[in-house]
Amino acid sequence: MKLFGFEDETKREKKFLNRGAKCSSYKSIDAPEFIAGINTAGFLLLRRGESLDLENFPNALSIGIAVWSQADLEVLELLAERFEKLQKQIFVFSVDDFDKERCLQDFMPNVPPPTRTPIIAEYESGKLVTHIEGFSEALRHLNSSK
Repeated sequence: MKLFGFEDETKREKKFLNRGAKCSSYKSIDAPEFIAGINTAGFLLLRRGESLDLENFPNALSIGIAVWSQADLEVLELLAERFEKLQKQIFVFSVDDFDKERCLQDFMPNVPPPTRTPIIAEYESGKLVTHIEGFSEALRHLNSSK
C-alpha cells in the first residue's frame, strides 16, 4: 500500500508550472492525505516554529522533502517500509516550510543549507552521524541500511 501516492495529481500540476515558479496548487504539508500517510507510517511531522527533539529522541532521522516531488515521496515510502528496522524515530518536514539556515537548524542541527532534496540527517545519541542530499544518495544510503 502506498502511503504517499500523489503521483497523478502531482504530474498534472507540474505541467502547468514555469521553470522555478512557486505555485499554491502544490501539495501542502498540511494536506490531509499527506498527514494521514505520516501518521500511518509512524513518523512525526515538524512544522515551522518546532524543532527536532533530540533530547527525547536521541536516535532520530530527520528528512526534509519537497511534498510535490514524486522522487521525495518515493524515499518516504522506502522509509515507511524500513521504519521498524531503522530503530529511529523519523521526523519529516517540508523544505518549502523553512527560511534557510535558521529554521533548518531547528529541523536538522549541524546540517549545512541543502542544494537538493530530499535532505536526510541521522542522529545517534543526539549527535549527527550522517547527512545526505538528493534522491540517488538517499536511495543508496537507505538500501545499504537494510
